[in-house]
Amino acid sequence: MDATFLGERLETARATFATLERQLADPDVAADPAQLEPIARERARLEPLVLGYDQLLSLREQEQQARELLRDSRGDLEMESLAQEELAQLALGIAALEEQLTLALLPRDPRDERSVMLEIRAGAGGDEAALWAGDLARMYERYAQSVGWKVQPVSASEAELGGYKELILAIKGDGVYSQLKFEAGVHRVQ
Repeated sequence: MDATFLGERLETARATFATLERQLADPDVAADPAQLEPIARERARLEPLVLGYDQLLSLREQEQQARELLRDSRGDLEMESLAQEELAQLALGIAALEEQLTLALLPRDPRDERSVMLEIRAGAGGDEAALWAGDLARMYERYAQSVGWKVQPVSASEAELGGYKELILAIKGDGVYSQLKFEAGVHRVQ
């Protein structure tokens, strides 16, 4: 993405963020939960972009100062070396941050914020497959709990020696689908 286009998009995000913050400060909006929720959600989505953009502007300012230092220290080999080293580090930081912000500006899948139903079925393999399905279910439950999602079994068909022949879990929380949508195999996410 072109640096000027990236800057324009980030400036737009910053202006939108400021507008949303003003709306959140409005007592009428705060009193209406139906109006408050989408505004707060959009603000939370834009906050990392705005913070990243502020960091990018700070790094660019530091880069400009390092260039001035390099220009002012012509003849002083030690100072030139330090300034060039700082410029190289700043260039790497700026490039990484620009790439991160470019990816953050890509359009999001509208389904990413949804909750999911996770199906786990024991495949071919009898009791061992059922034990594996049980281990897989515990892994998903622990992961979901570690990120603050709620897991609730919807239906379960337990195997004789442990594990599950079939298990369906409802996983609810923020961004569940975005994290689990690429899961595939004997289990699937819907």
